[in-house]
Amino acid sequence: MARSDLANKVLSFTAANISAQVATTLVGIFLARTLSLEDLGTYRQVILLVNMVSGIFSLGLPLSLLYFLPRMEDDTEKARFAGQTLLGLTIMGAVASLGATLFSGVIALRFHNETLGPLLPVASPLFLTGLLIRYIAPLFLSLDRARLAGLFRIAQAFGVGLVLVVLVWMGQPLHLALLGMAIAEGASIAVALFLQHRILPLRLHLQRGLLKAQMAYALPLAVSGMVGLLSRQVDQIMISMYMDPQRFALYSIGATEIPIVMLLVRSAGSVVLPQLSASWGRHDDEAFTSLFSATQRKVSLLCIPITVAFIALAKPFLVFLYGDSFAASANVFRIYGLIQLNRLFFFGILLQALGLTRMMLLGELGFMVANIIGNWLLLRWIGFLGPAIATELAGLMVVGFYIWQIGRRTGVRRRAFYRLGDLLRFGGASAVGGLVAWGVSCTIELPLRALVGGGVVYMAVVLSALLMSRALQPDELRWLLPWRWRRAQ
Repeated sequence: MARSDLANKVLSFTAANISAQVATTLVGIFLARTLSLEDLGTYRQVILLVNMVSGIFSLGLPLSLLYFLPRMEDDTEKARFAGQTLLGLTIMGAVASLGATLFSGVIALRFHNETLGPLLPVASPLFLTGLLIRYIAPLFLSLDRARLAGLFRIAQAFGVGLVLVVLVWMGQPLHLALLGMAIAEGASIAVALFLQHRILPLRLHLQRGLLKAQMAYALPLAVSGMVGLLSRQVDQIMISMYMDPQRFALYSIGATEIPIVMLLVRSAGSVVLPQLSASWGRHDDEAFTSLFSATQRKVSLLCIPITVAFIALAKPFLVFLYGDSFAASANVFRIYGLIQLNRLFFFGILLQALGLTRMMLLGELGFMVANIIGNWLLLRWIGFLGPAIATELAGLMVVGFYIWQIGRRTGVRRRAFYRLGDLLRFGGASAVGGLVAWGVSCTIELPLRALVGGGVVYMAVVLSALLMSRALQPDELRWLLPWRWRRAQ
């Protein structure tokens, strides 16, 4: 596949994910300004449970599509592989929904929220739809249908969000709003499966040989994903267990990854993974490292400045979106911005493409143990901010472990994968701009004016620093400064 064609697919899928995230963010803002803190905390606890359980019960099956389907040449074999993946997710989703119903009382007791007891049985279909949604985008991407995957994300996010907003605006109780959300998700899944059947006919049965190969790849990935998911939710689980729903609402608003950055990293990784997997399968080390390092550089050039901007302007940003009550969430949001920078190493994508899923498991196990211990200690020593700080410290430990292991296991020099000098230059320019922007925003009372003033100053300082340090390549200059480039030519 041509590099330009791959870049177009990355951009289209990223744009679709950004559009979907805009819808999700707008829904979150509406709910934060409409629901009471107690109802908002309950809603976010349900979503926390759905995301956590669906991530665990997916068993790594959706991601295995990105690894296996690009390597298969026969459409019948692809259809069987996709069919057994869908069947497995459906079975696990039914089990998850049943478990949420049966153990609703226990969950309510552990989360110190008696409202969850009668709410979870009604919202239990969300656990099934949450699993099946994870199947759609990886399938379309593995079939080289990046634009269709993006359209699904947009339609699903806007459709489900609209249903939820309308029900809440009409004054419907929270359990009916969540049930309506599940029905809307089910409708979007049905449409996606119809489209899949036109491209690749469904064959819902298990084939022992394919299943064995799939589980050999997916199970270590599933366990590492499960451990990683639990590890990354430890802080919110701790807050839920030791603080009331109102405090959890404040913490969970701050404990949010910056949507644009998260989507850029995930979208680029999802589109590039099939190409990386195919290159490594051909033993083409040069093509593999070239594509990976170029992808990481381009994504980092965008994500590092964006992340630092949100860290610097966290308080006016949250107050503008959610109101004065959520100013207390700003420091949690800043810490989560630092945590998010770890994503720029693309460890998950790299290890999946290399087939080192067991290495992911070891890293995630270490992260979970360190995170649980750190959360427990810092929650008592520091309080509200302790869990977020512990999560960042545990993440840094895993970063070092993965960098060391990747070079040792592949025999390829680490510099071939990671351009640490580029990351440091991007980070240095962004840090200088962030300090200046933070100082400007502190002198302005109105949040919107603080955002605009700080943002303009930040962009000017960062761009000037990047140009003065010559950190940008010619193609990046044409992209960022087309007018200046044309005049220079």
